[in-house]
This record gives sequence, structure tokens and C-alpha cells, in this order.
Amino acid sequence: SSSPITSRVLCGQIAVFRHADRTPKQKIKLKVSHQEICALFGERDNPRSFRQIKLKNDKHDKELKDLSRRIHSILSWMSPSPNPKQSSPASASRSPHPMTSSGPPLPPNQNHESVSERLRLILHVIRMGFPGLKVQIKPLEAEAIGSCDTVYPTSDHGDSDGGDVTTMPFRRFVVTNVLLICKWGGMITYTGECQ
Repeated sequence: SSSPITSRVLCGQIAVFRHADRTPKQKIKLKVSHQEICALFGERDNPRSFRQIKLKNDKHDKELKDLSRRIHSILSWMSPSPNPKQSSPASASRSPHPMTSSGPPLPPNQNHESVSERLRLILHVIRMGFPGLKVQIKPLEAEAIGSCDTVYPTSDHGDSDGGDVTTMPFRRFVVTNVLLICKWGGMITYTGECQ
């Protein structure tokens, strides 16, 4: 006769975990091609060397103030001019784009009003220092800004005393279009602390 089974083996375990109660996370995304924002990346030799910029309100106070100043500058340019001479059709025909040297302020497929509204909200969130604030600026496009001739030695022994040298074009790149992402919220609440 067989003996009864007196031991058992645990084959698996199921657990349900829930994070503590938190405030809702908020997020705004916006494509911007204005020089005020793109200039944050500077110039590079290689367009693939540009990396996204991440700013948090607990670590990058100075950088967030600079970004809010730049956004305010864009918004002041986008708002209608109080001077009637500047907004007249005659002056507009003489100067088709007041920011031509800075590049186009917005991608052509975006609504001017919705962009300014979203920029105002981002500016408000940054200035108020909402809890859990995180700003990401991701480079989307970069363009060459010209070239200059740079002298490279053709061999390891090339020098200025008669060695072989060659002149090659050297190009610099700047970011021309970025994705601006502003996130905030997701902070633990009092109820979450009590859980």
C-alpha cells in the first residue's frame, strides 16, 4: 500500500502591488523651431552628437529660469503689437518676417494660437515651480551652418616646417527643430503617506 503525501511544494506565488496614492501626472508636448530654444544646444561638428536636455525643478533652478526667459521672449514676439504702425499692412509688406535672422518661430503645420496657449501654460508651470516638474528638450532636426577650411596633416609626420598638409572643409551644425516636453505631478499625497 502507498503512504499518504505529507509534504507540499510551492509552485508559484501571486501578489498584487499598488503604488501609494499620488497626484495625477500632467504632460504637454510642443514642437518648436524658434532660435531662442534651439540655441540651447549650441554648435556641434556632428549632427548626431546632439543629446536631449533634461531639467528638473529640484536640480536645475538656474537653467529653468533661463528657459522661462526664452519662452517669455517667444511669447512677447508672438503677441500682437500694441503699436498700430507696426501692425499695419504697409509695414508688414515691407518686412514679411520680423524674425528672419532667427529662423521660423513655429513649424508651418501648427496653429499659432494653440502654440502660444501651450507655451503660456509651460511658462506658468515653470515659474510656479509645480511639484514633480521635469522639462525635456529633444533635438529633432539639425542643419549645417556653413563650412570653413581646416588644415589637417596628411601623415603623422606632417608639420608646419614643410610637411605634407591638406585642406578639408569643416562643417558646423545647429539644431533647428526641437520637441519641448513639460511634465509635472505624480507626487505622493497625504493619503499615500498614510497607506
